[in-house]
Amino acid sequence: MAADLIPTRYGRVRGTEDGSVRVFHGIPYAKPPVGARRFGAPEKPAPGDSVRDATRFGSVCPQPRGFMERLAGIDRKQSADCLYLNIWSPPEPAGPLPVLVWHDTLSVPDDPDADKRALFGL
Repeated sequence: MAADLIPTRYGRVRGTEDGSVRVFHGIPYAKPPVGARRFGAPEKPAPGDSVRDATRFGSVCPQPRGFMERLAGIDRKQSADCLYLNIWSPPEPAGPLPVLVWHDTLSVPDDPDADKRALFGL
C-alpha cells in the first residue's frame, strides 16, 4: 500500500506501508557523482517540486559480481549514480527515533533488498 507523502528538504517522497512499517527506497543523499562531479566532493541533491517514487531501490555502485550473486542469478542495476538511502520506519512514530546506519559488506555487498524489519521488531 502506498504511504503518505513525506516532505524532505529536497522534495516530497512516497514509499510504501504495510501496516507495520513504512519503507522508502532509493532516496538520493547527493547528486550523482558522474561527469564533472566524478572525483569531486559530494553535492547536495537538487530540490524538486515533484514527488519522488521511493518504492524501488536505486542502483548499486559498480562492483564485480560475487559468488553468491552468480549462484542465485542476482543481477542488480549497477551505476556510478548509486548514492541512495533505503529507510524503514514505524508507521506513526511517537517522537524522534534513533537512526541505524546498516553497512553490511560481509554478506552480499550489493544487497539493498535485505528487509531490516526484524532488527527493529517490526
